[in-house]
Amino acid sequence: MIDFESINQFYWMFPWIFFLLYLYRKQSKSFLWTLDNVSKRFVNSITKYSSLTKIKLHLLFLFFLGLLVITTSAGPRMEGMVEDVSGKGKIILVLDGSFSTLAGDTSPHPITKKYPEDRFAEEQIFAEELVDANPDFAYGLITFSGKPAIHSMPTNDIISIKTFIHTLLAHSFESTGSSFKLALQEILRQVYETEGNIQVILLSDGEVPEGKEEDLEEEIRLLKRNNVTVHTVGVGTSKGGAVNFFVSYTEEEKKELENNSTDDSTGTKKKEVDQKVIKKIQTYRQDDLLSKLAKETGGHYIVVEKGQWVNDLIPYIKETGAIAKSKIKTGGKIDLSVYFLIIFLAGFLLDGFVLFRK
Repeated sequence: MIDFESINQFYWMFPWIFFLLYLYRKQSKSFLWTLDNVSKRFVNSITKYSSLTKIKLHLLFLFFLGLLVITTSAGPRMEGMVEDVSGKGKIILVLDGSFSTLAGDTSPHPITKKYPEDRFAEEQIFAEELVDANPDFAYGLITFSGKPAIHSMPTNDIISIKTFIHTLLAHSFESTGSSFKLALQEILRQVYETEGNIQVILLSDGEVPEGKEEDLEEEIRLLKRNNVTVHTVGVGTSKGGAVNFFVSYTEEEKKELENNSTDDSTGTKKKEVDQKVIKKIQTYRQDDLLSKLAKETGGHYIVVEKGQWVNDLIPYIKETGAIAKSKIKTGGKIDLSVYFLIIFLAGFLLDGFVLFRK
């Protein structure tokens, strides 16, 4: 079904109709005067009109041509397969959402000099500023821990991507731990389903839990074979930070623990008054894996702790240009204006050289 981007353009039909009515009045008067004052044998040399009916048909034809122009200006479109073309290419942002990214050993922002609350917040700020600095790319978004979570396939809707980034949360305790293997496999799946070149920017502390080391050689080989460049950004510090696990107590619960009593007859409103650290985990940024991913795929590795930020990565981001295309089913519309314009031009040439040529 066809709809229109600017349906108000059809109001131009009214002045067009009034003009044709005015033209008919003038043309018909001229034609009748010619019949009354010129010999019949000379009429054909003056006009191609042989009757008022032919004038009407000509003006009806002109009305149709004008309607085509007006329809073209209204932006006719319809649902269908559209070609999503990013200006400079596609980038998949991959953020580490494991519990180690809740450590508070962050580095000051190069401009504001403020310290993000934790590593994950640092990743979010970096990703948002990267999108702002490169708005002509199409962006996808993945977070990962024990499992990857796909928040968006590559899209040119920058506002939506920034909203996704801003509202992200670290993964739940049940799915935490860092599996780079599963994250890279999800990247490869998107590469196979999307036409055009893809670059990846992976933000992480690079830490893999002891005993959960993974062999990534096959994934790296497939990334290289599909020309996927992986840039990596290291967050956290080499000196390390800590992730604290707390137990919170209400006033009644604290009293019960102190008095070894289960009496809860006071009826007082429960209020959190105390927290107790039950576990403290030290975590450190590890560069080896992040550096290897970037080096093996032709990407670049930067470390926030060293004062490196978005501007230090931008020169290494490749502009893949017009080859970065993908056909996707979208709520967008196929533009039909060109077809109406072609019909108008054909009718215009037909009118000028064949039908009503003088």
